[in-house]
Amino acid sequence: MRTGRNRARRAILWCALPALALVGAGPAAAAPEGPETPAPAAPAATTERTYIPSVTITPEVFTPQGEPRMYPVGGGRESVWQPGMPVYVGDRIVLRMFASTGDARLAEMRVRLDNEPLRTLTQAPWSIEIDTSNLSPGYHFVEVFAVSSDPSADMGSGTTIFYVREPEPVREAAAPEPRTETTVTTGAVQEMMTEEPTTAVAGVRQTPEEAFQPPAHPGREIPMRDGIPLYQAGLDISLHSADPAVEQMLAQDGVVQVTKPTLFRVTVGNNARRIIYALMRNGQEIYRSDPLPTNALIRLQPKTDADSVGLQPGEVSLWVWAGNEEELYGAPDMARVEIAPQQ
Repeated sequence: MRTGRNRARRAILWCALPALALVGAGPAAAAPEGPETPAPAAPAATTERTYIPSVTITPEVFTPQGEPRMYPVGGGRESVWQPGMPVYVGDRIVLRMFASTGDARLAEMRVRLDNEPLRTLTQAPWSIEIDTSNLSPGYHFVEVFAVSSDPSADMGSGTTIFYVREPEPVREAAAPEPRTETTVTTGAVQEMMTEEPTTAVAGVRQTPEEAFQPPAHPGREIPMRDGIPLYQAGLDISLHSADPAVEQMLAQDGVVQVTKPTLFRVTVGNNARRIIYALMRNGQEIYRSDPLPTNALIRLQPKTDADSVGLQPGEVSLWVWAGNEEELYGAPDMARVEIAPQQ
């Protein structure tokens, strides 16, 4: 009997448990009415972006005489040197460097040539010059590293490559042939040797004023305005020499003494592509060259014997012009030259 009662009680409890579960699963209490308050946002990260400098390198190439390096591009035209064109041994390469550093200041630029430190710049101008005289033919590698004033910024870099070839062949203007001191008439050669007048003033020889009048202007006719020639810009020219004594006399407008073969070179304007030179004696033109490249050397030398190439003794004037491809020539430069007597 007791066992039967216990079973009846357990049955009643098992039936009551589902009802209790249903009571616990009733509707949740309603939230109080009113505006919702948003949850506070998570704090933002405090990391700062750093600006890595970017580097741009712009190379320019100049001849040993300081003129822009020109290259033929076909059709009789020339172009100023462009990246990818070769560089001659002896040319000068100017590297102009630019760096973008964001809000920071550009602190320094470090330049390396062929993996060797070349120079470090800490202020403008941000440019350097590379002399290729001591570089071997072949490819050469330039690296530029830019450092900004931001201590957290990495170093930026840029590179460029150039190719160096053997020195440009120099075309030397030949000395005047013996006939340059002569005039040809009806097939016969008659030497023009006129004594130059002298005075007794301190034993100084005087040269006729007309001896320094310029010879006929080469190329196309130059327009005039009020008697003044209007030369085209970029066709200027000046005489120079590697001999210090000759260079000094040229700078002082003095008389250059030629006792041995003497070389003259010229510097020309940006638009010049050729030169012409002429020799005058006593107001008469005794020699005129063909058009020559701007890097040609002019060689003057005394005549040592009857059969040698050279100039007769006495004073001559050397005139040079620079011209372009349209046969326009600029204002001339002139040097007085004293040819030594035969030894």
